[in-house]
Amino acid sequence: MHWPRPNEELFKSAEDWHLNACVGYSRDSLSSYADNYRAGADALIRSATDGNAVLDAVIYPIVFLYRHYIELCLKDIVFLGRRLQDDSRPFPKVHNLSALWVEAKQLLVTHYGNDVPPGLQNLNGIIDEFTQHDPNSQAFRYPWDRKGNPHLQEIQHINIRNLQETMDRVASFLGCMAGDLSAILDARSA
Repeated sequence: MHWPRPNEELFKSAEDWHLNACVGYSRDSLSSYADNYRAGADALIRSATDGNAVLDAVIYPIVFLYRHYIELCLKDIVFLGRRLQDDSRPFPKVHNLSALWVEAKQLLVTHYGNDVPPGLQNLNGIIDEFTQHDPNSQAFRYPWDRKGNPHLQEIQHINIRNLQETMDRVASFLGCMAGDLSAILDARSA
């Protein structure tokens, strides 16, 4: 049996430098953090489809990572959209995707006017589905809610190919929206 050793550290670098992850390179960017959560979910899917992970065991972290990706992207869009309107408030400190989407969508509609990208309305159903099954980012992290009620009773199966393909489209849309807002802010400050 292996037990923790005295004075053991979790967060340190070691001589096998190729296994030292660089932490902190994206501390100032919600979009970078979001992209990392999505990359983690994609890596778990690759591992499961290659037979290197048990799909039923990694589905929880996969969905959690994708959900957190969406949350951070929406917070980034809200933050950038607010800055475009000279509103200095930081990103919202809530986890509810529907609440975040309401403000993000409003800011995008205000920004684009009649030229709102068609993908905007298509994201409604995806946000609603996540909110229905995981309104506050708890359902894929814990088996029960705070009152002891089981989570995810209405979901029997999740196809990871469909999940990843859908998330790829969501990522394309959210990435384009945040990228456009960021580019406009950069042009303003130049």
